[in-house]
Amino acid sequence: MDMSEILESSSSDKQDMEGQESDEKKAPRVPFQALAMLEPDRVPSNVTTPPPVITKTLEYIVKEAKGKLNELGQRISAIENAQLQNKMFLKEQFTKEYMKAKGLKDDLGQPL
Repeated sequence: MDMSEILESSSSDKQDMEGQESDEKKAPRVPFQALAMLEPDRVPSNVTTPPPVITKTLEYIVKEAKGKLNELGQRISAIENAQLQNKMFLKEQFTKEYMKAKGLKDDLGQPL
């Protein structure tokens, strides 16, 4: 594709786009005066906002947080124990494979 082809294709694309723009200009528009005017910073005077309600006491929130921390601690302990068991299993497997490769015997004196 040479430069003239690129220029020709881009000019035809431009004409297509200009044709769409002229079609959009012909579309009916809503008069600006018909649009509702909104003032988001104003609060209607007939609406009263209720005072904030505290639904939970501070003691309840602390108790709830302690319970969640305790649960997280138990989960962490379970994960750590599972990782330790996995590490011990892998170490045992490695030791058995190493001893087998060296032609050594296991702890009971039997060849692996």
